[in-house]
Amino acid sequence: MEAGWGADTLAVRTTASVIVNPAGCPVLDAGYVTSTTDPGRTLYHDILRDALWRNWPVQLLISGQTGDCPFGKPRIISVLILKPQ
Repeated sequence: MEAGWGADTLAVRTTASVIVNPAGCPVLDAGYVTSTTDPGRTLYHDILRDALWRNWPVQLLISGQTGDCPFGKPRIISVLILKPQ
């Protein structure tokens, strides 16, 4: 996870070998991102941080709306914590 750029947003890189990019975003080497306009982003950030600390797997839902690419990256629209194995 990476935060910064003077904005309330979070970039997430996963262990998946392929980036899911249904919106056709131009930046594919920097993971996924939360949008500064999404009212749920703080909750997403909290869930992602907790999952990282606990080493729990997560599943991200990525926007499929064409051009929905904050900072040019695929946009996170939901976070699901999976049952630890």
